[in-house]
Amino acid sequence: MTSKQKAVMALGGLFGAVLVIFLLLWLRPFIALWLFQQALQSRMHCWVKVVDQEGNAVSGYKVEVTEHGSGAFPFFSRGARVRMYQTGPDGLFEYRSKGSVSLVVFGHWDTQWQLNPKHLIQGRTLSVTALHHRTEIQKNPDGYPGSQKNPYLLHVFTLGRPQRLLYQKVVIKLQDPKHYFCMDILSGKTWESEKPEGDVAMADIMYEVPGQDPFGNRNPPAPGVQITAGPHCEVAPVLDDWGLGPPKDGYSKEICWPKSWTARNCSLLRLRFYYRLNRTDSPSVLYGKVKFGLGDQVNGAVIECFTNLQGERNLYFKGYEKSVSSFDPCQIQDYVSPPVR
Repeated sequence: MTSKQKAVMALGGLFGAVLVIFLLLWLRPFIALWLFQQALQSRMHCWVKVVDQEGNAVSGYKVEVTEHGSGAFPFFSRGARVRMYQTGPDGLFEYRSKGSVSLVVFGHWDTQWQLNPKHLIQGRTLSVTALHHRTEIQKNPDGYPGSQKNPYLLHVFTLGRPQRLLYQKVVIKLQDPKHYFCMDILSGKTWESEKPEGDVAMADIMYEVPGQDPFGNRNPPAPGVQITAGPHCEVAPVLDDWGLGPPKDGYSKEICWPKSWTARNCSLLRLRFYYRLNRTDSPSVLYGKVKFGLGDQVNGAVIECFTNLQGERNLYFKGYEKSVSSFDPCQIQDYVSPPVR
């Protein structure tokens, strides 16, 4: 081998080494990202319990579980894997991932409804990352969230039969925006007044917000809605995802939006409130709900009023599924219009 050939080979080797170093430096962020993605993954083993609105276990409930994981290359996922489970008599099912996962989603509101027609799944998705699961196990190996002692909870609303409800839809137009919009539920009468009257009265207000801003000044008043119940009525904020099961207790004579909703459990924060109406002609109690549209003001609002005339705490009506699945306005069917005796 001549000296010229040796020089060419040495130059080629040097160029190759420089190229490798350059590629390693250029690929370093991608390699770091890939290592980070892989670190977020692991096998997962946990327990999930399905409970209804009363906290009772739901047996025979079918759960669609979706596993997500990273692919072999940065920025790529391997695609979602869907698996099916069913709860036992105690409402529990045991989940073991099929390989390493980064995120697991338990149930989806649209397909879950099709799998379990008698149950509505909560609006909040129950999803768990493998990293969070590992962290919780390290914190509390005996009773970590997802253990058999302390399972993850999947909340559903168990439905009764669809009710034929008293239903009224009203477009509110006040002559004076400062006035109250008043309703008499059974007669369907609505009117405007300077003071709260009727079974339920609603008015736009400015309410005091406690606390201070970052500069130490008192928070300025915020716009809200005052809801006042009449002599034979009480009201309570809707704090659940479905708005179909008025509670037994927790009612008061006055609530304020959004202040009374701060302890909410629902995922969709909307102006909706339950009412409990004591009938004057009988000892029975009627339960119902007033639902606003997308706005949070009284004047100009479109409201809907639902009442169960059987005295049951069940506001599930025929057509509810279509309203939820299509995100369309209320599609109530087979209802009674006021007035009623």
